[in-house]
Amino acid sequence: MDIKEFCEYTGADEIHANKFMTHANGKIGVAMQLWATAQGSSCTFPLDEEDAVHTGWTNIVEAMKSSTYGKIMDIMKRIQTLCTETKLQLPRIVVIGSESSGKSSTLERIAGLALFPRNSTICTRMPIILRLINTDSESMEAKDSARSVVILKHYRHADIEINENEASATISKLMNDLVPSGAGVIDEPLTIEVRKKSVPTLEMIDLPGVVAASIAGEPSDMMQRTRNITEKYLRCEDTIVVAVVPANITRVRDSQAMQMIQANRKEDITIGVLAKCDLSYDPRFKQHKQSTPYWQLEKRLAGEADDMISLSNGWLAVKNRDTQIEEEETSDFSQSLEIEQKWFASEAHISKEICDGQCGVDALLKRIDDLFTKHFRCTWVPKAISHIETKMADVKRNLMLLGPSPKLLSLGEVLDAFIAEFGRYSLSFSEGCHVPITCGVNSAIVYVQTHWMEKVIESIDENIRRCFLSHRKGLCLYRFEVICEKVLEVVKEIVISRMKGVFFWEKLKGLFQQVHYTAVVFHGNQVHDGNALSGLVMEIIREELVQNAVVKNMEDVKRSVVQRLFDDNHHGANRCNSTDSSNGLLESCAVTRANLATEQFNLFTALKQLKKIQGAVEGKIKTEGVWEESSYDDTMF
Repeated sequence: MDIKEFCEYTGADEIHANKFMTHANGKIGVAMQLWATAQGSSCTFPLDEEDAVHTGWTNIVEAMKSSTYGKIMDIMKRIQTLCTETKLQLPRIVVIGSESSGKSSTLERIAGLALFPRNSTICTRMPIILRLINTDSESMEAKDSARSVVILKHYRHADIEINENEASATISKLMNDLVPSGAGVIDEPLTIEVRKKSVPTLEMIDLPGVVAASIAGEPSDMMQRTRNITEKYLRCEDTIVVAVVPANITRVRDSQAMQMIQANRKEDITIGVLAKCDLSYDPRFKQHKQSTPYWQLEKRLAGEADDMISLSNGWLAVKNRDTQIEEEETSDFSQSLEIEQKWFASEAHISKEICDGQCGVDALLKRIDDLFTKHFRCTWVPKAISHIETKMADVKRNLMLLGPSPKLLSLGEVLDAFIAEFGRYSLSFSEGCHVPITCGVNSAIVYVQTHWMEKVIESIDENIRRCFLSHRKGLCLYRFEVICEKVLEVVKEIVISRMKGVFFWEKLKGLFQQVHYTAVVFHGNQVHDGNALSGLVMEIIREELVQNAVVKNMEDVKRSVVQRLFDDNHHGANRCNSTDSSNGLLESCAVTRANLATEQFNLFTALKQLKKIQGAVEGKIKTEGVWEESSYDDTMF
């Protein structure tokens, strides 16, 4: 099946497909990489989930790279046409909750940066699109690998690029500039793009907190304004909701966020988050006959509390950094995961079963990915697979128009194809030419030397180029411009050498003498059929300068061409436009081929990932693997 699949994706014949699969130890992913390399691509192996080093869900970046969301983001990066051509939109992950519920602090934990304003009556005054982009270490200087870049984008303002230390103050100032005095909140998204090695690739939208009333300096309809923004996002079909409720709330059912989720019937695509868990401390836990001051938190997570709203994807808990405590304010964000886990286990005494699956930012990301995966399998993936398969067929068609890769051909095969094609053409330039035989034999010879020989060379040049340019099936000779020039060079030298020989001109002289004698004796110096004479001259030229000099000596032509190409390669010439100069097959479409092969490899990689997400590819990949490190050997084929 893999051989058939390989042929379908690449257009290779079964013989070459078997060679690639054999060198790839039967792994189609490796075979595709070897094939792409043979086309001149510099594509590399993706890190497959079976090869990834898992350290548990304690490392956010590794967790998200290995997650469905991370793989989809990689696919989107590889296949730019998925959204533009199919109009497929990724589900939006929207974070909602009441004012000061812990939404923004939770997002800061995920980003590992202090982004949002402090000491503000309302932290988020407009929808915030938090776009985290994990930068590959290869793409950055080693000394800059940990450096972060924060870019602020708003349609009414020029982009602002800052470092992470300036983020909070700059964002606060920008919000004040963008939100008119007295407006409270506006429905104009601000994008915060964070590029850093230590962040996961993730995009979430933080909405302004829903409030129940207005305060001084705010519009009287502040509650409705905040609700309108949230409801607008809730009404979208492709929305995954993260509903944040402070863990110290008296009754979870009193949360306006919960009321809006139920009103919009979003329970099936909502994840509940109890934030600020350290504030749920109950100093009267003994009076309630409980063994821990965080008893209510554990009951809520276990689904035993009577104030909880039933959500299909359950509830999780996170402990936000307390910026009022100096140790936590000054601690590094990278330490917050470890601090959080220790807190849930050692201080809150949450049971291990609940702690492992429902506590911490890492558990939240895992739950988001689970919901994301479920949504993708049913909706997005089938359409994406269809698009990729159509795209792969187009790329394969374009690659086949270029002919086989030079690495799969020999110079002899190309020259043999030229020889076969050359035999189909004949010299023809005699129209409008005549031989003034009445002026005498010597004058006729001089006339042919002066007016015909240059045209002979031009005609041979034209025919050889036509052989290459018009050959667009099979080996597609048109792309081998360097070989064409070498063939022209060799053939012209042979023809010119034969022109300088005595035998050729003696043969022409004999023809002219015979014609001249006939004209004088029988027609009184009048040659009635000049075209016939020109035709006879052409026959001699074809026979002596083409058939005898070139066609019958094609093996010599081949040897000369091969030697000259070897000499050029040996001296480093003509390497700039080549995918492979070792066998002299320099093609003009090398860059196009390499780009198409890279595109096909990326499409293949994306297709495999999508099918795995969809569940179409199971045991075989898990047991055998798709990828395996391999190096390309130029002598392989």
